[in-house]
Amino acid sequence: MNSIFLKIGNIYIYWYSVILLIGFLLGCFIVIKESKKIGVDKDKMENFIYNFYSGSYRCITSTKIFQLSYHYTIQIQYE
Repeated sequence: MNSIFLKIGNIYIYWYSVILLIGFLLGCFIVIKESKKIGVDKDKMENFIYNFYSGSYRCITSTKIFQLSYHYTIQIQYE
């Protein structure tokens, strides 16, 4: 099976990202639906979901930037 879901010019969309997106959207739908059952405001849950995932994205991105900068600093010092 090909790992590329869609190719538009130089932009590739992989199956893995499509599956993650479907899981994210399904999870958001379930959380919002269940929050109504227990009496939590829909807007509060949407804000929580947004803050959780945007915070996770920022954390992963900053970690990758730190790892790259650390890797290249070590290489430069020992050359």
